[in-house]
Amino acid sequence: MTSNIEMNMDLNKEETDKLTEKGITMPIIASTSTISDLSVIAGKINDKDVFPIIFKYNNVTNKVMLGGKEVPAEQSPLIGHAVYATVTQAGNMHLDSISGALKDTSLRSELENVFNNLINELKLPEKTIKIGDTLFLEIPFNMPIGGIDTKFIVKATYRLVSIKKGMANFDIDQSVQFNMNNADTTSAFIGNGSGRGKMVYSIKENFFKSIDRDISFDYQMKYKGKTMKAKAKINSSYFFSVK
Repeated sequence: MTSNIEMNMDLNKEETDKLTEKGITMPIIASTSTISDLSVIAGKINDKDVFPIIFKYNNVTNKVMLGGKEVPAEQSPLIGHAVYATVTQAGNMHLDSISGALKDTSLRSELENVFNNLINELKLPEKTIKIGDTLFLEIPFNMPIGGIDTKFIVKATYRLVSIKKGMANFDIDQSVQFNMNNADTTSAFIGNGSGRGKMVYSIKENFFKSIDRDISFDYQMKYKGKTMKAKAKINSSYFFSVK
């Protein structure tokens, strides 16, 4: 996943001068890149319609550029660890444990939200469609960011455009809204975005082969009386291999 961000902050002259002395000028231009290698191992479904699943982080690489210069990026503590969970046929996931020293960290609730959202996003409506037909998916979810609950609503329309060599090819139209408000009202984070993409679905494997999306965001953050407005373009690409 890559992102390109342009940020402007509401600063007075003194604050602007201090940033200029450090070589920082407005707007702030930043870009990030994250490459994840994740293995997913699913077990057999039991008589309670629940099956075990393991998410193993083989590698995660982060890169951050600020003002055209690379800056140190925090590397994921999940590298080399596994997340053990159970999933119902309805797609609801419960995280059981994280391997190694991470098993008792605060990552637990955030990971559970991330994987539940991923499962819901991959859970398209089950119905027979023909070329030109569409599938609609709406996913409301909450995710803690910096310890603050953030509400998201993701809406996506998948349109089947062709079927070639056993692969169903879809166009994607997607929109995202998010809203984060701190209980003490000193900070707020709101925004929305929209974009398009492509999805390839293997009919034989009954699973996704790839998803590629570009989304543009406008958002605003308020913190201790300061306002930051930003625009971001995010590209996310996922490739799946069923074994």
